[in-house]
Amino acid sequence: MARLNACGGLALLLAGCSYKFGGDLPDVPLLGDPPLMSSFQRLNDKPAQDALFVRGADKSYWLALREYQQPGALLTNQMVTVKRLSLPEKIEQLQAHHVHIVWWAFYLVQPNSDPTMPTKLTVHPAGSKGPDDEYLFPPGDEILRQGAGGAVFTYWVKAMDTTGFDVIRRKPLYRRHLPSPAGLDPMDPLAKGAFFFSYAGDLLFTRDAEGLVVAHSTAMEADTQLGVRPRGPIIDDARQALIFCGDDGLRSVPYDGSLETVLDPDSCNPQGTQFDGTTLLYLSGTQTRQVPADGSAKPRVVMTDPAQRLLYQTDDGQVLYSLDPGDRYIYGAGDGWLKDWRFMERGLLGYSPFSNDGKRLRFIEHAADNLGVGDLLSATVPNGDPLRLARNVPWYQFEELPDGRVLAVSNYTFPGPHNRIIVIDEATRQAHWVADSASAYQHIPGSYDLMIEMPVDAGGLNLVRVPLPAKAK
Repeated sequence: MARLNACGGLALLLAGCSYKFGGDLPDVPLLGDPPLMSSFQRLNDKPAQDALFVRGADKSYWLALREYQQPGALLTNQMVTVKRLSLPEKIEQLQAHHVHIVWWAFYLVQPNSDPTMPTKLTVHPAGSKGPDDEYLFPPGDEILRQGAGGAVFTYWVKAMDTTGFDVIRRKPLYRRHLPSPAGLDPMDPLAKGAFFFSYAGDLLFTRDAEGLVVAHSTAMEADTQLGVRPRGPIIDDARQALIFCGDDGLRSVPYDGSLETVLDPDSCNPQGTQFDGTTLLYLSGTQTRQVPADGSAKPRVVMTDPAQRLLYQTDDGQVLYSLDPGDRYIYGAGDGWLKDWRFMERGLLGYSPFSNDGKRLRFIEHAADNLGVGDLLSATVPNGDPLRLARNVPWYQFEELPDGRVLAVSNYTFPGPHNRIIVIDEATRQAHWVADSASAYQHIPGSYDLMIEMPVDAGGLNLVRVPLPAKAK
């Protein structure tokens, strides 16, 4: 098969081109001196294993710090320190055998000292003055799945004699005990099955080992079989339906089990199906097609390039795709194409690959390694020569700031003091320091500051609050 490639000549598919994939590109210079990290506010007292932001019962933002445990220590409980980020400062200490952290609450699982007695689960929102919700379950380790921001959850006991599980709606309280879906391993039900909620949390969907999907109400004793279906459905709460892509086509199956809509009867490849809430973009054979989710129009072909999977679609309809299957390299790394422009050889896209103005495309090249790390490249759309912004950047730790600069973790061959966080100005071809000895960052909600993660030699992390430097005028 032949076609015009980005070099402007006739070339066989995947033939060589003058495009540079990052190996011999110049570096953007890093200016200035590393900041003195001790001058910034430290957020933890003890080394942390991880840290997450949560929303408290008072609607303010809190920081949950799971304390680092020394390797080899005999652990009976997990400890979490919760700090309110706004004034007046408040601190809570939570401790339980297992602590599950979600946006609106902490799920504290505490077995009884008598192993034959029930396990207690306490649901505690940060800053809550109580009383907390409490539930009892059979003894044994748990698999807990939550939905709707913590308003509903399932509780599965990992035990060979498990024959059912609980689904609980917290407010108003409604609790159901459901039989285990057929064919699932009681010690690992997710290996062959699936459990997921509708966005509103009014339904729990289960899938058994043979693919039978059932919708279970979380507010009454009602269940609806939705048939044997492929894995990985799209939840379409707006139309109260699940959308399945598989050998029997693209189908919209209503939650209530009423007549399904065949959006496309042709075989559907689920690799990278895109859904914007109204329209589906998907692969069928050698074509990329588009169809309204409500079935109001027939599918239309938007691209005939033989894509193996879809990577991204912009608001104006540009499609990024790959000719490499998702399992060719680790983490789904592979080549990347925009029309006939092969912009990426063996890389990964970030969460938002296009610049805010849509004129540049950013990605991590040569990222098929154990950490998903490579060169952060940027190129003008379409067919622009790449600019290397930074080396050894994780695919999930770079982004464009509102002012157009690019924030990234770099020098991340492995976590350590050589890691750094920088901000790059593509227009001036200059990079500036944000933090030294820093392996990751999170945006602190309600502010323009970052929480910086700094590895500690003895293990764990120190967490430091660092303001984003202003853009040079």
